[in-house]
Amino acid sequence: MNESIEEAYFEIEATYFNTIIKAWLINIICFIRQIAGMIGFAVIPYIKRFGSVKLFFTSVSLEETVKIVGVILNNTFSPFIMSFVNFYKCIASTAKADILQQEFSPNQRATMQSIIEVVRGIVAAIVIYLFGVLADLSSPKMTIISIVCVKIVLLISSSLVLKRKRHPAPPTRHPELPPRHPEPPARHPELASGSHWKSQDSGSSPE
Repeated sequence: MNESIEEAYFEIEATYFNTIIKAWLINIICFIRQIAGMIGFAVIPYIKRFGSVKLFFTSVSLEETVKIVGVILNNTFSPFIMSFVNFYKCIASTAKADILQQEFSPNQRATMQSIIEVVRGIVAAIVIYLFGVLADLSSPKMTIISIVCVKIVLLISSSLVLKRKRHPAPPTRHPELPPRHPEPPARHPELASGSHWKSQDSGSSPE
């Protein structure tokens, strides 16, 4: 779902840039974006000590923050500001790959990747169409804001799911039953009736 939304964002972003800057400046924006992504990959060895999970959620959060700041400014500098999202995107993609390696075995990853590719193609077609309709009805700016809001919801949901998986709730314990009083030892029926002693008395009577 997240990757499908990213594809929709990429399509809407180009339309949004065309509304505020000239077309030839978009090539410069793409160049800055690639440089930012290269720097993002370069710094990963120096920040991986913070952990993949923390890097992933922090990078995605900062990525969406940069997007929303650029859209709120809504001026000539917005595309240049938003071009730096690739810095955080590259860190997030590397951290996500590391999380998948930790959480799933190689066979599980291969199976999941095949399923994800099939589902992503279907979901991407639907998501891009829906956001395209929204852009026609409103504006590219409002569509980008909507995309950012959806991604924030997905980010919070992923965080809760991962936290629950890593720290499952302890099993419920039933209240302890009160201790039972020990039952008295069973008495032999002959001892209880006294017939045993009577038979001994009768057998030992004098002649």
